[in-house]
Amino acid sequence: MQHAANDQWIVGSLHETMYLLNRETRHVWFLDCFYGDPTCAIVAENEQWILMGGDHLSLYDIFKGHLSEIDLPWVFAMRQTDTWKAEILTDPWHEDAAVWAIDVQTKELHLSRRFPDYIDQPYTEDVIW
Repeated sequence: MQHAANDQWIVGSLHETMYLLNRETRHVWFLDCFYGDPTCAIVAENEQWILMGGDHLSLYDIFKGHLSEIDLPWVFAMRQTDTWKAEILTDPWHEDAAVWAIDVQTKELHLSRRFPDYIDQPYTEDVIW
């Protein structure tokens, strides 16, 4: 399954494993393993980092080839908000659902807001947050 892409990169998963594909060279890198299938990913607009989510959050530095696992469970969705920042939505149906902000340079997370909007609601792929 493809989770994120741009002109140079594709981030996708096969079962519980996330991969990075260079479109030009067709070279594939293993990125990370998840418990269950990964749910989302983003390739930064500057093509220097990738965030991946699922049962945990991972940050991959494309140029250093370095993976960092960040302690944030049950990531559902994410979006880039600035060159080095992103927002992350945790499981919208969980009582602790929240939107988190991350600075990918420092790997610091902070709670932006609680997200109770979908608690006790039926599952949908189209969560508005």
